[in-house]
Amino acid sequence: MKHKSIFLLIACLLVAALFGTDTVKADTVDDARSVIDGIAMFKMSESGASDLQEWADGALCEGAGADADAYAFALYKLGKADVTAYKEALRKYLGENTVRSATTRLKYALCLLMGEEVNRPCKDPYITATLEDSVGKQGIMSLVYGLHLSNCWCNAPEYPPFKLVDELMSLRHEDGGWSVMGQYSDVDVTAMVLQSFAYLRKTLYNDVYGWVQVYEGEALEEHRKLYEKIEDGVRTGLTFLSGKQNETGDFAGFGSDNAESTAQVLIALSSLGIDGASDPDFVKNGNSVVDGIMRYRLPDGSFAHVLGGDSNPTATSQVFTAMASYICYQEGNIYYRIYASEELPEESSDAGSLKIEFHFQESTEESEVGSKDSLNSEAVDIAGSADSQAEPAPDSDNKTVAENQKKAVSISDEEAKNGEKQILESSEKTVTEDDSGNDLITITPVDDRETSPIKGILYIGILGIAVLASVLLLVFKKRNPKNFIFVALVAGVALAAVFFSDFKTEADYYRSETVEGEVAGEVTLSIRCDTIAGLGDSEFVPEDGCILEATTYAFAPDETVYDILVRAVKDNKLHMEKKKTGSGPRDYYICGIANIYEYDWGELSGWMYYVNGESPSVGCGEYRVKDGDRIEWLYTREIGRDLKGSFDMLTGEK
Repeated sequence: MKHKSIFLLIACLLVAALFGTDTVKADTVDDARSVIDGIAMFKMSESGASDLQEWADGALCEGAGADADAYAFALYKLGKADVTAYKEALRKYLGENTVRSATTRLKYALCLLMGEEVNRPCKDPYITATLEDSVGKQGIMSLVYGLHLSNCWCNAPEYPPFKLVDELMSLRHEDGGWSVMGQYSDVDVTAMVLQSFAYLRKTLYNDVYGWVQVYEGEALEEHRKLYEKIEDGVRTGLTFLSGKQNETGDFAGFGSDNAESTAQVLIALSSLGIDGASDPDFVKNGNSVVDGIMRYRLPDGSFAHVLGGDSNPTATSQVFTAMASYICYQEGNIYYRIYASEELPEESSDAGSLKIEFHFQESTEESEVGSKDSLNSEAVDIAGSADSQAEPAPDSDNKTVAENQKKAVSISDEEAKNGEKQILESSEKTVTEDDSGNDLITITPVDDRETSPIKGILYIGILGIAVLASVLLLVFKKRNPKNFIFVALVAGVALAAVFFSDFKTEADYYRSETVEGEVAGEVTLSIRCDTIAGLGDSEFVPEDGCILEATTYAFAPDETVYDILVRAVKDNKLHMEKKKTGSGPRDYYICGIANIYEYDWGELSGWMYYVNGESPSVGCGEYRVKDGDRIEWLYTREIGRDLKGSFDMLTGEK
């Protein structure tokens, strides 16, 4: 009996040893699916969708070209929804709009591959055109997405796979990772480079070391060298990332622990076949990368950017992607690889494996876009998101704005995606005291409730034309009742069209109502473009680079940098344009001020904001101002590297 008990105990231990790991994996996959379900429920509740397909066919189609690509791609990879309607909506958006960012064009090209057969060279017109004009044209991220597309049989004419790898490896820093700018590596960028290496690394390993030798002789040796180069990059990149992991399992990006950086690491690990829930190199103090992500989960299923923060659209969508990539890893496929079949491949299967033709020739010329100086940078959304509802107020001195100053321009919420502009009038702001002596700030938001006189004019005009038509029918003796019914129907349709349309004059659109709130303090704001002063003959660039000198503004509690900017441009009748970047109320990006736009002075140019000499890691619509803050909006040609005395977000030094 005793021997039987010992034998039974040993058998139990063997079973636990054999299947214990799989049980842990199963639990983690269930957790990942739970996170995806929670985010999906959160997003569906926002849009009113009752199921995933309705969400895909509705809100995601409406968000094509803005914030829907990550969700659509994840739903496709997981087989949760048919994304055909989304692809059609994205094509419509691309046909009606100009996407200025090379990296964004490449990202959309990858989305257009969903559901396509990728076991043959790509012939899609948009994708082929994007490959020709975007890969390698906008820094390191345009190389990353170029490699993702190359992994799906979509090769740029000037950038075959080996050249993309060479360029990326040439941008690796001494600490083993990569970054958009500077000499110190960044967690997010390093993780995204590793993501792009994953499929080619796997394919080359099978080609070089697999049971069936695909190549031989010189070709085999060249493939071996490329594999070893990628493997070296993966090794140093993983070492860098492991060293940056916090004891809580998460990661920091641009000076703050956040969900997005942690999510990008999980995508990288999953793509490389590494378990982000249990790999010992990525477990610190008992906390894995998955544990680190879960720290930012909110009760409603969405995720915050930082601990204690509100729901953040970017964090939520990137966590959705990360959890989808983890499930793909467990199911045996790489997240950013579009396979030839819609069936998710097993780990042991190489179906749809890419056969790459390498043409190893030494270039006799140095490509300008291929140099380290030109590639070690990336045009990203510099200004970030903003709240569209905040309205302006004049400066604390209540100065009168000169008549010859430029009109202020912004994009309304519904029109932002299409680039339509509205002319803004300067509003009024007064600072008063309440009965207890507290300062109150009065601002003037838009009043959309009053009817525009334009509608009245149109009503009268339509009725007048209907009466005139009726008189003419009588004069020409066309008195058949059907004629008068037809005139009445046409007039009725026209009146209904006017009634349901939003016609407003400039004054009507910005007619104000009073909103009061306690004054929280004062800040100063300035707008400058010194980096381009004197470089061209643009009428919009001042000779001294000063668009707006430092001006003092009072602010109410919870107001943001974006609120102060809107107030400043309206008070001074300066042009300002924003773009909708997501479905959240603060998802806006400042693309132009004073008729000077992003990309006007190169692929890396745009507007950045600084607060007290530092460039915050959040969008201008999320940064709440404090008393005494010094806000600067500065135009850069190189994502901040050319701004004198600017704060280096990576090193913490001036």
